[in-house]
Amino acid sequence: KIIQKRKVRTLSGIANITVLTKDLGCPGKCIFCPTEKGMPKSYLSNEPAMMRAVRNEFNAYKQVKTRLNSLVAQGHDVSKIDIRTAGGTWGAIPEWYRQRFLKGIFLALNEGPGEFLSNKEIEKQVKEADLQDLLKQNETAACRCVGLWVETRPDWVDEEELKKLRSYGVTGIEIGVQTTDDKVNDFNKRGHGLKESIEATKLC
Repeated sequence: KIIQKRKVRTLSGIANITVLTKDLGCPGKCIFCPTEKGMPKSYLSNEPAMMRAVRNEFNAYKQVKTRLNSLVAQGHDVSKIDIRTAGGTWGAIPEWYRQRFLKGIFLALNEGPGEFLSNKEIEKQVKEADLQDLLKQNETAACRCVGLWVETRPDWVDEEELKKLRSYGVTGIEIGVQTTDDKVNDFNKRGHGLKESIEATKLC
């Protein structure tokens, strides 16, 4: 407690970790969205979580492990973790990458803070692991995932997508409702309107 830095980070009893995906494109053409080369759409390279992602080559395992080690070094309890995946429209990301990304997250959580696996071993374990097995293991792991968030657009939410998210263990969805004014949506080239935002919210 004496050396603990920024106590507010785990005051609720839960530590938050943001994990960024690679820039795999986003179908949106929104005029307000930052599009920095090599960065996931809507994110900038000078943001703390983004800098951590870049340092770890956007590898989900390394990002989580780095943050766990950092939190522990600052005197925080990491027994309960809230994971926020970011990087644009989750539904637009290829399924193979989503599976691989989530496996990396849970592999790191199940291991907990400490030494990193080698790049070769990370690759091997992520390839061979079954996501459902990793989720089951996490129920009794030292670093339990008590919340898993994804971000997406209202027009990418449907029943099939929600079933997939449930199978991943997702507990929260950040729906990008930028405005409820369709004139503004049209002007911004958002690609959807209030109707889609309402429908997505109902489905969730």
